[in-house]
Amino acid sequence: MIFHLKESTQADLAAHAKPVTDSDTRRMVLTHMVAQWYREQVDIDTLIDSAPMVEVTFN
Repeated sequence: MIFHLKESTQADLAAHAKPVTDSDTRRMVLTHMVAQWYREQVDIDTLIDSAPMVEVTFN
C-alpha cells in the first residue's frame, strides 16, 4: 500500500497493513482517551467486536 501525504508535506510512503483482531489490543486502543469520539457514537463492546482497525507499518 502507498500512503500519500498531501498539504504541507508531500510524499508517497510505502507501507503495509494487517487487521487487528485481538480483543485485548482492540480494547486497549479503543479505551484510550483519544478514541473518546468513537465511544460516544456506539458502546465500547460493539466497537471492539466490529469497528474496522488495522496496524500500519511503514517500510
